[in-house]
Amino acid sequence: MFCCFASPGAVTDIHERDYIYAMEYLNPERKTRFVDIGSNPCDGSPHYEKMLQSGIADVIGFEPQKDVCKKLISEGKYNNCVYLPYAIGDGNTHILNQYKYSGLASLFPPDIATFNLSHIYREQRSWEIIKKQASKLNGLMTSTT
Repeated sequence: MFCCFASPGAVTDIHERDYIYAMEYLNPERKTRFVDIGSNPCDGSPHYEKMLQSGIADVIGFEPQKDVCKKLISEGKYNNCVYLPYAIGDGNTHILNQYKYSGLASLFPPDIATFNLSHIYREQRSWEIIKKQASKLNGLMTSTT
């Protein structure tokens, strides 16, 4: 995922700073294509939202959580986004750990020591373990472009 931050200034909205940075310093001459691995909008809107709204970017998003991916597709917030229900990895089958807070899905096992650092994380015990094929990104990108 593309994510950059412009130098501090009068603009306080992080998405606005990213947009200003992209327009000023990257000066895109063609449409930018973002690959968003883990497209769950758990923190609100994506950093590239203003670029989508202005029509200068496309997104191919990968979200392995079926319910989240279905919601992204059904909302159809942007015409220039394609969401696919894949976990990205080495091509083998792995365990997808899904937690109470859907923004915490991972192929990596939970680090209990980290969870115990904060009451917020202590509440995020694994609630569902799913076997999932982890698709190779290069194969998927060839078939979606």
